[in-house]
Formats: sequence, C-alpha cells, structure tokens
Amino acid sequence: MDYKIKKLLIICLIPLLGKTQNDKLQTIGTSINYLIECPCKLFKYYEDGNMFYFCRDQKNNLEYRIIEYKHQDKIDVILNTIKKNINKKDERILTDSSETNQHNTLNNYLKNNPNGVITSFMKRQAILVENRLEHKLFFSDPDFISSHELIVSGTDSTIVKYYFKKVSQSFMLKRENINKLF
Repeated sequence: MDYKIKKLLIICLIPLLGKTQNDKLQTIGTSINYLIECPCKLFKYYEDGNMFYFCRDQKNNLEYRIIEYKHQDKIDVILNTIKKNINKKDERILTDSSETNQHNTLNNYLKNNPNGVITSFMKRQAILVENRLEHKLFFSDPDFISSHELIVSGTDSTIVKYYFKKVSQSFMLKRENINKLF
C-alpha cells in the first residue's frame, strides 16, 4: 500500500515540476482569444450577459478589470462567414456594415467617457481614457464579434499609469502569437 501511495504522489508531482509558463501571459476572450500579461491571476465571471475578468494586485494596490461585451454570438459568426463565401461580390457591403457598427460602438463609448480620446491599438481604433486613479482602454476585435474594456485602477496615479501602459502594451491576439506560449 505504501508503494502505491508513493507512486501516485510521483505521478501527481511530475506535471507540477515540468515546464511551466514563467511569464504572466494569460488568455482572455470567448470568441477571439487574446493574450495579456497581468501581474496577478485574472478570475473570470459572468454578469448581465458579459464576461468579466478581475484581479487585485496587493503588492501595488491595483485592481485590473477586463469586460468583454459580445456583439455577435457564434451562430452569427458562422452565418456571416457563409454569407461572405456565397456573396463574394458583396463582401464590401458586409465589411462596411461591420465597420459602421464598430464606429457607432466607439462613439457611444466616447459619449459615456467624454474625456476619452481616439487612439490606435493593435492596428485598429480604440478609446483611451486617462483619469487620475483609473485608466481605461476600449477596443473591438477585428471581426467585431466582441469589444473589450481594460480598466486599471489604484490609489497612486503614477503606479496606475505605469502598470496600465505595461498591461495594455502586452495585449496580443493569441492566434497571431501562439509561439510566445512555448
């Protein structure tokens, strides 16, 4: 019996001792997956049909929140893909519609955050809001399936600004950067 327990213990410990991810890259997103480097473990939960990611960095007294707003569900994505493949000539119309919806979403966000500015983020338009103790970044994915809002808040404006910049610069599409995981 003692031999079986030792064997079980070794089997359970081997995966823990194997190659682990040294950096703090974490995956977020349900339809389009992103990688983000965050100093604390992001916990996800659902509320009012949106996905939330949250963590508290006790060392720097910061809170990180990422909210994912869904614009399309998986069936819409499949139907739009089929529609694009069937109507190759009308692909411009479908793209224009998606760009109009994304533009409207950005404008609505600006209305709710009047001190926000339009900026470029991952080769697309985004909204940057820099308050003294809270910085926000709002952007949509390339296919306009969902939008994300990154919020970093804390009690020291210098630390908030530094970590917001660091975290926002770490954002990347997982499908384009899969090699960084290994």
